[in-house]
Amino acid sequence: MANQARLFDSGTGLPAGPPLPHGHAVQARLRPDGGAILFSCDIEGTLWQIDPRSRKPLGGTMSGIVGVTPKGAAYSPDGRRILAGDISGNVRLWDARTGRPVTEARALDWGVSAVAFSADGHTGFVATYGGTVQAIDVDTGDFIGPPLKSEAGAWIDELRFERRAGLVVGASSIMFSAYAWSVSWLQSGQDTDLRLRAQVLATQRVNASGGLDPVPLEEWRALRERLAKEEKR
Repeated sequence: MANQARLFDSGTGLPAGPPLPHGHAVQARLRPDGGAILFSCDIEGTLWQIDPRSRKPLGGTMSGIVGVTPKGAAYSPDGRRILAGDISGNVRLWDARTGRPVTEARALDWGVSAVAFSADGHTGFVATYGGTVQAIDVDTGDFIGPPLKSEAGAWIDELRFERRAGLVVGASSIMFSAYAWSVSWLQSGQDTDLRLRAQVLATQRVNASGGLDPVPLEEWRALRERLAKEEKR
């Protein structure tokens, strides 16, 4: 399945038809209402959407932020906006219906690795290979406040907004770590707050002899309990 974008039946796990007309897709995101799929295309440096039922393109093809590989893209909760960034550190918002940009591109110091929206859709969050997460105003495209910080070199591969706790949650594969930031400062104006840093453990790990040992269930439970307590704060 190299250099192909494809749909699969979630019930059977089997391909739902032949490969899609665009290749080299590196990321796929489902629109919240399920009516479209957003693909990031590596070689062409484009973003494009398809109707999962008709398999036909929706809106216009969105060329890369500045013509280079898009590395993070997401729909807003209402499906009307697309937030996308690229490996050169440029960020932009697009109209999901027309495929046209609605803000000017903004530049970060590091390449973009992941993006996410707040629950109300008014704020976007952009993670970078420098281990930072920058808030962005969805209406204007302007950056909001100082960036959230993890630790040097801990680039963020995955980014989510945890609605109940009001936390931005990120994961770094290179540091095997998870992070949770409070974003109450968006309303209060207070400084950013790193609320949790947790080491993420694989199901197996290397022992002193170079072999693999299973990770004890108690360690997984302890991490889960810490996250649950953080949600209640």
